[in-house]
Amino acid sequence: MLKLDGQYADGPMTAAQELALSPLSNNPNPGPISGHDLSRLSSEVYIRKYFNASARLVGRRTTIELRMTDYKRRYLSLDTQDHTTEVGLTFDRKLSSRTDLAAGATWRDFEGRDGESSKDMSYTLGFTRRMTASIIGTLKLSRVERTGNVSRLRRRLDHAVGPEDFLRAGSRVRRPPDPRT
Repeated sequence: MLKLDGQYADGPMTAAQELALSPLSNNPNPGPISGHDLSRLSSEVYIRKYFNASARLVGRRTTIELRMTDYKRRYLSLDTQDHTTEVGLTFDRKLSSRTDLAAGATWRDFEGRDGESSKDMSYTLGFTRRMTASIIGTLKLSRVERTGNVSRLRRRLDHAVGPEDFLRAGSRVRRPPDPRT
């Protein structure tokens, strides 16, 4: 089955308003603004243009998704803008009734109003195994390749790149919430 989704928003905004309106999510790659560094929020007005589209092929065991996001802030006071473009592809496969595999790649291009710029290519590979009804094991590998003049810390705080900033290899075992409570 093919599922298509799209979204467009356009209008005046401030960083504080946008943060207040953004939904809370546990997504490791949140949108272009993040609340991690509240000291950078200002009342400076900009025109926000946001476009997001995705196409998802869903089968019994496999899901493939292609998504594209284009985000611009045109500041009225200095006639400058920030622009972020992102394209991603994800592949999810149910290997068995208790085992899942997920892989993805995302390309991101950022041009900031202060002359900052970066191009990122991130890769992820994940493996999940349900060992019992209450224990799940996960292994996730991530890598980001970055070029540009935006520091890793500044990019994380201002544009919420997410945890893929570092090559990570690790596993964790967690207990899901007890459905009886």
